[in-house]
Amino acid sequence: MNTTLADLWPTVAAARAAFLSAIEGVSEADALRHPGDDPAEWNVLQVTQHVLGWTQNVEEVIESIAHGRIATKHPRGYLPPDPPSTLLEARRALVAASASFLALPSRVHERADEALTVAHEVYGEMNYAGWFARCAAHDGIHREQALAVFL
Repeated sequence: MNTTLADLWPTVAAARAAFLSAIEGVSEADALRHPGDDPAEWNVLQVTQHVLGWTQNVEEVIESIAHGRIATKHPRGYLPPDPPSTLLEARRALVAASASFLALPSRVHERADEALTVAHEVYGEMNYAGWFARCAAHDGIHREQALAVFL
C-alpha cells in the first residue's frame, strides 16, 4: 500500500507547528541576531523567509508532479527575492502559506501518478509524496537553526 499525503499529514503538520512555535515571541531585534554573531549564519528572520519561500515552491512542485506536470525546485538555500521584511510579517505569511500547504491532501488524489519526480540536491529524485514528507525534516532542521540563535 502506498503512503498517502493524508497518512503523512500529522507528521508534517506537527513539524510545521513546532517551527512556528519556535519563532513565536521572538522580538524583531532578536530576529536579526545571527548565531554566534556570525553574519554568514542565517538569523531567525532569514530562516523564516527561507521556510516561506520553500513552502510556496514545494507546494507548487507537489501539486504539479502529482497532476503529471513538470515542476522546478528552487536551489538549496533559496531566499525569496522580495520577502517580508519583519518577523511579524514573515510569520503571518508563513502561517497563510502553511494553511495552503497543509491542505494539499485535499487537492491531490490519493492515487496520483507517483512516477513523475523532481530532484532534491541531497536526497535525489522524489515524487510528490516524498516532497511532502520532506517538509517535516526540513522544518525540523530550520527549527533547530532558529533556536540556535539563543543558545
